[in-house]
Amino acid sequence: MSDDEIQSLIDQQRNHLAQAAGLQIRICMAKGDREGAQRALAEMNAYVSARRAARDAGLVGECYFADVGDEIRAGVPVAEAVAG
Repeated sequence: MSDDEIQSLIDQQRNHLAQAAGLQIRICMAKGDREGAQRALAEMNAYVSARRAARDAGLVGECYFADVGDEIRAGVPVAEAVAG
């Protein structure tokens, strides 16, 4: 497996983990667990930041529309994802 393929898998993993953290936020909010939601939000933001950093470093190919869609699905507000 090439380095590019490995980086792509890591990027996909971070995407899925960010989405899972977004779901955790929703679950926590539904249960009234504000602190849990804040922890999940920090986790989600860390994964999104890691994905952006890897793309900025040229480790993963860029696709603006895919990136925005991924971030929105992960729970990032639309205005922030588009401005990203």
